[in-house]
Amino acid sequence: MRAHRLLPLASLLSIGCLDHRPPTLSLSVPETDRVYRQALEISGEASDPSGLASLSLSVDGGEPIALPTDGAFQHTLDTSTLPDGVHLVEVVATDDTSLANTTRSSVAFASDNTPPELRIAERSLKTAQGEVLAVFVSATEVLVEPKLTFLEREIPLYPLSSTLYRSLIGISVKQEAGTFPLVLAATDALGNTGERTMEVEIAATDFEKGGYIKLTKKQQENQKDDSKVTYDRTKREAAWAHVDPQQHWGGPFLRPAEGSISSPFGKYREYSSGVRSHHLGLDLSNEPGTPIYAANDGVVLLAERLYIMGNHVIVHHGQGVASAYSHLSSVAVSAGDRVQKGQLIGTMGSTGQSTGPHLHWEVVVHGEKIHPLEWEEESFEPPDDLVFR
Repeated sequence: MRAHRLLPLASLLSIGCLDHRPPTLSLSVPETDRVYRQALEISGEASDPSGLASLSLSVDGGEPIALPTDGAFQHTLDTSTLPDGVHLVEVVATDDTSLANTTRSSVAFASDNTPPELRIAERSLKTAQGEVLAVFVSATEVLVEPKLTFLEREIPLYPLSSTLYRSLIGISVKQEAGTFPLVLAATDALGNTGERTMEVEIAATDFEKGGYIKLTKKQQENQKDDSKVTYDRTKREAAWAHVDPQQHWGGPFLRPAEGSISSPFGKYREYSSGVRSHHLGLDLSNEPGTPIYAANDGVVLLAERLYIMGNHVIVHHGQGVASAYSHLSSVAVSAGDRVQKGQLIGTMGSTGQSTGPHLHWEVVVHGEKIHPLEWEEESFEPPDDLVFR
């Protein structure tokens, strides 16, 4: 029988004294439940009584990155070099012994460095003088303060759902016809910014021309009195500029009074004072005292007598849309009142710069007066057949 060879006592003692303990290692990112963009700080600490032979970091099993081996460490990871999604960071610490004891620690994080994808509805690329441009925007994610710029004006976009947005832009009757750029800019929750530019066509509108309005001497003086004109304009423009992100109106507007149309929107007229201008409202004529109703739900921002517009009411319907009612004989509401579609707000009269009992009805979209009858036909809600590009 073959005899077993016995190891020397010194060798047995050496094996027994070997260090089998792996290094201690901790690893963390600031917040594991959030999504990161660009820089991510990864920190931790590794130690071993025998010292560390190596400390390295890798992402998704990629090439290891050497880290300092003197204890606490911090590494800045550029997430923009990674695809969007969930990633795994692993740190490996190896001690400085003949056994090369190793400890591994990992932590997951999510990154997003892609700007939101923005698409604009095809129907949003055509409009005409005196009309509303309804811009519908589809996004791949929730947007933060999206805005569009058109005709050198910045207009907010309001959310209709988590990924659908709308902006209504009034096109002035004096706006030059042609093709103009619409620039859309939006940021996602992480700060990734996307931009899109599309061309919008504005068609010319053939507004009616003619008509002569004879004013009294006092009315002519008022029309040429800059202080009175400025007073009226300042009051009205303050109401147009009111910011209310909530949509109050629902469905198409109703015609606020019974009566015949005595002067259509956009008609180019001449006054006996020599002033020539477009008619920026719709005139409805009837008997004095004819009831006048709110065209839709909203909040009364102005209800007082003005020099040119006479007894005047402005109802703000939210998201830049307002309606105005002029030359009333009496006013039934006050500033701050909430009114509903069809609620009595006053009666027809001939106050202010008026030559007979009528209602001068205006609809204003972000400061521009547009054809009121357009709002009788639609409420600018997104149709089911929207096509985006």
